[in-house]
Amino acid sequence: DERGSVSDSIKSNQAGYLPDAVKCARLGRWLGTMPKGALDLPAPPRFEVRDAATHAVAFSGTARQTHRRGEKDARSGDLSGENVWEMDFTKLARPGRYYVAVPGVGRGLDFRIAADAYAAPFAVAATGLVAQRCGCELQAPWFPWSRVACHDKGIVPTTASRIAGAKLGDLPGLAEPGAAKLQARGGHHDAGDYNPRSHLDVAQALLEAYDAAPRKFRDGQMPVPPNERGNGIPDVVDEALWELRLWIGLQDSDGGVRGGTESSGDPNFFQTVELDELGDYAFAKDSRASYNFAGCAAQCARILRSVGRKNAGDGLLARAVKAWDWAEANPAPQASDPKRRGDVRTSPRAYAAAHLLAATGEAKYNAAFVEETPWRADPRAPAQKDGAWDLRAAAFAYVRCVPEKAADPAVRAAAKEAIVRDADGFVAVAQGAAYPFIRHGWAPINWGTGAYENYLSPVIYAWAVTGEAKYRDWIVRTCDNTLGCNPMSICWMTGFGGRRIHAPLHNSRYSPGGVVPGIQCEGPVSSGQGYNWKETAVPAPRADDAALYTFSDCHFAIGMDEGVVNAQAKTLAAFGLLLPDAPAKK
Repeated sequence: DERGSVSDSIKSNQAGYLPDAVKCARLGRWLGTMPKGALDLPAPPRFEVRDAATHAVAFSGTARQTHRRGEKDARSGDLSGENVWEMDFTKLARPGRYYVAVPGVGRGLDFRIAADAYAAPFAVAATGLVAQRCGCELQAPWFPWSRVACHDKGIVPTTASRIAGAKLGDLPGLAEPGAAKLQARGGHHDAGDYNPRSHLDVAQALLEAYDAAPRKFRDGQMPVPPNERGNGIPDVVDEALWELRLWIGLQDSDGGVRGGTESSGDPNFFQTVELDELGDYAFAKDSRASYNFAGCAAQCARILRSVGRKNAGDGLLARAVKAWDWAEANPAPQASDPKRRGDVRTSPRAYAAAHLLAATGEAKYNAAFVEETPWRADPRAPAQKDGAWDLRAAAFAYVRCVPEKAADPAVRAAAKEAIVRDADGFVAVAQGAAYPFIRHGWAPINWGTGAYENYLSPVIYAWAVTGEAKYRDWIVRTCDNTLGCNPMSICWMTGFGGRRIHAPLHNSRYSPGGVVPGIQCEGPVSSGQGYNWKETAVPAPRADDAALYTFSDCHFAIGMDEGVVNAQAKTLAAFGLLLPDAPAKK
């Protein structure tokens, strides 16, 4: 019954679709050891998009087969194991609530077509990200989950080098003799556990989204604490500031910044945050951390000044300049190693130089950016070169944020072309997939590569610097995958969607109200060792199991069911970029 029989073979974005963007649902089902191994049909089926309330047909068409079972659509083979038909209804732009029906198969879940289709998933994802704040009490009525303020007893400084790869268990023995604890708190918990790990990339993802499309973001969009509401700062910037708060506490008076924080090990599965006995330790200062902090702080400072918070912006910019000066005077020893220079010096220094140039206009930062990048010597050089450099974030800052008059015209043009080529490379990989979303062409399906926006930044950069709709459509397709248009027809975060995950590894699972909304899991994990599909599936999995089906909704399997906070931030950023623009200020 195409009105009432919901079929998991019909996959759509469970949030909905934008009136002016691509709209596709998919039909397919992997059937394991059953005959033929996948749902098959003798001819391309007809499909209908129906009004969810009246069942009236709003659009109809013939599905297009885009994949045959066994065809290779990734380096590792056939990821879905399905025969896949694409049902394209892009031409349907009328707002409303709908579902897709396929005669003889059934119907899909409801979705909306609306300019604000991403408002609800953005709000849910925002709740999940705020839930990962470290050192912040969460409580009713402003938050749906109550938790004590954690990791606020100070951080033990150590001599451990993060660049050199110090191990967690070594940190207690490397404490600085006689040094007082650092009175720093903030940042975000790493994942389903509550390690007080410092994730500067959370702030970077949110600030880059704001720079890409500032009119998408405003004050009052996220469930931030009451003292941050109505302060005139867009909530994504408030969230970035909470991450930066920790890093400000890791900056010494001479400007140098420590390489982040860690516990001395991983907590057990059943221990809640107030029972943490593993301690909180800070790595030693290094130039890489100092450059990265300088770039992120300068970017945030510029944004704060642009929204009328000049004093706060000026103070943060002063810290960024001090971090830059310290890093310039104290290069990491590994920077002299050609195999490490790109990671330790080239990429972070170029990133910091671009954002400091955007914030100050000082020519010395332009000179440093040009010095670290290849585009004056080779205008066709890539934005990212394995083992040599990753200049994508730096190029975005230079092209998008630096005033044209302050930039080298030829280098700026070459950096923009490199951004576009990089994005086009990711698109080329995605176009040939049965389920097209932006992912790394060489990465196996594990640790979030089959569920989230982990590799979407290059496409976001290209959209921001070109304005071309095709890149926005690839943001949409990747969000489609996260929100249910994937082989398992499942939304990969709690609290949203008609079919969604319920058991991620997160401390809120002990709450009477259940897991807090907006927590992600890693999604399918078809390879790797430990806590994954191979150890949870009954009967035992086969070598030819479809990679994008290798998921069990059970909190103890870390590889599948633990979310990671930087992935949460990227998901929130992507959803936010698809929100309606706020009205222009008069």
